[in-house]
Amino acid sequence: MKGFVNFTFIFIRNHLLPLQLSKIKLLFMMKISFPDGATRDYENGSSALDIAKSISEGLARKVLAANVNGQVWDLSRPITDDAL
Repeated sequence: MKGFVNFTFIFIRNHLLPLQLSKIKLLFMMKISFPDGATRDYENGSSALDIAKSISEGLARKVLAANVNGQVWDLSRPITDDAL
């Protein structure tokens, strides 16, 4: 159908709200900042290894741990919020 938009509904603070399906993914994204000042958006729950793989397979093979908001994290630990 022309002009048809898919909607789903989510609960926020005990209210049922319509949400356009194309915007749902934005709710589950986080912003990762890199030492050079660059930023990228990743799906919430991505691990440091997932992020390293998205940059370079070589980096993913060499990386041992990640610095997430000033703390050393295991590569498999999911990152759930924006991070530096």
